[in-house]
Amino acid sequence: MISNIRLAVLESTSSIVKYAQRTLHFFDLRFGSAFMSHFRRAYVPGGSFFFTVVTERRAPILCTDISRVFLRTAIRECRQRWPFRIDAMVLLDDHLHAILTLPEGDTRYSARWGWIKKNNPEC
Repeated sequence: MISNIRLAVLESTSSIVKYAQRTLHFFDLRFGSAFMSHFRRAYVPGGSFFFTVVTERRAPILCTDISRVFLRTAIRECRQRWPFRIDAMVLLDDHLHAILTLPEGDTRYSARWGWIKKNNPEC
């Protein structure tokens, strides 16, 4: 009975892995990158979007005084370049959550986050 249960679990696990391999695309570990899927991004002009941004290797650096100054400055400068509204933001030691709303007709949230990360040495 126990061996039948183990076999069923193994078959179930194997089919899940096979399904994941068929439906998701993974980066190759030989080149030092982690398993990552190709995300589908919603580009809705003028939409509101939820983001989670994580520090490299989850380093607990975001809640220091200097990090908050850098992040605040980077966000302020980014908003001057590309306007957006911050509906909510939660800053934790190793990551942040944000809900941003873009102006009508604009879908370029990835450009904004790229610019914030580039201009913030703590990210």
